Amino acid sequence: QMQALQWLQARPNRFADTNETLSLYESLVLGETWRIIQLYALVTLYYASGGKSWTYQSGFLSERHECLWIGTNNQGIFIGISCSEDDRITQLSLWEINATGYIPTEIGLLNHLQALGARANDLHGS
Repeated sequence: QMQALQWLQARPNRFADTNETLSLYESLVLGETWRIIQLYALVTLYYASGGKSWTYQSGFLSERHECLWIGTNNQGIFIGISCSEDDRITQLSLWEINATGYIPTEIGLLNHLQALGARANDLHGS
């Protein structure tokens, strides 16, 4: 959890996606705390599951909007995040990425999450 908080703190003031120029502070002021919580949950998952060693990073922890943290593996299987029209995370696909560790309880903060695919990894937790 500490690594996730440090990542959020060190993140540049602006999100580097196409139209959004809100800082984390501005997101708080506008009542979009869900966005910061969503990022926190994702980054906690990344560190708890050995994200630095993942075979396919799919843009995780990049400066792009988290809904653009996507890619495919060698078999063409989608890896990354799917979001609703209002940018709430609905699916996480982490299939066969060499994730090792645990699924943190913070994953429960993603209250729009409908599916988590993590087949062929060494993960535990609930």
